[in-house]
Amino acid sequence: MNTQHEYFLHGFWGGRPVTVDDTVARIKASFEVLKSLGEPLSGPWKVDYTNPIDVSNEDAIRTHVLASPVLDDVGEPVEGGGYIPSFELGNFQVPNSIVNDLGQFNVSVSPYASTVASRIVLSFEGDGFTVPAREHAEVLVRSFARIWQPEHLAFTDHPLLDLRHERISRTRTSGLPSWGYVSWVSDRVSRQLETVDGATTAPYGTGTLVTTDTWDAKQAADVWRDLLDSKRLRAIPELQEHPPTFP
Repeated sequence: MNTQHEYFLHGFWGGRPVTVDDTVARIKASFEVLKSLGEPLSGPWKVDYTNPIDVSNEDAIRTHVLASPVLDDVGEPVEGGGYIPSFELGNFQVPNSIVNDLGQFNVSVSPYASTVASRIVLSFEGDGFTVPAREHAEVLVRSFARIWQPEHLAFTDHPLLDLRHERISRTRTSGLPSWGYVSWVSDRVSRQLETVDGATTAPYGTGTLVTTDTWDAKQAADVWRDLLDSKRLRAIPELQEHPPTFP
């Protein structure tokens, strides 16, 4: 019996302007990374359930971004609200299984300094679909870190999302470190880390990559509980004032 799995590659950056052209170039580069991982992530990607889009064509991506403004309660574009383009890999057939909504690539674009935060979310879901290779997660995290340069970026699933939401609710702050099997934390945060049980750390860019020792959601959750609850993290980290740089 197939079990539904849902994974998220999550990143966000706080309050800095993002131009549409820069975002279009980053979206295109992100799809090139996805295609490099092979089927089923190579497509066909669509702007909705029916209409395919050539994600190698920057003009096509730009048109879709500009056609996806943030809307108010009555369906009108919000002035200065930015854009929320979405790309979906719908109705893709996996051997021995018919899978719907296999992949979804959502980008919240905020080309205005007044916008609090922007984020990129890549999710995979469907019966019989997993991302079994740890290397794939690392490729995605490293590549998206280089392309998008967020303050936090992580690959995670529902148990860890639930933990994240629980901790945010409890502390009422968004300044927690990122989470997941493979995560990147800023230099300001990584300076507070000594060792992390069940995980390995390595310098990366202007921060530290934290990778759990096994591909197991429970252990990953245990690692982050330990990280958040123990004195190894001596203070709730704040977001960097300036975006990090990556090699």
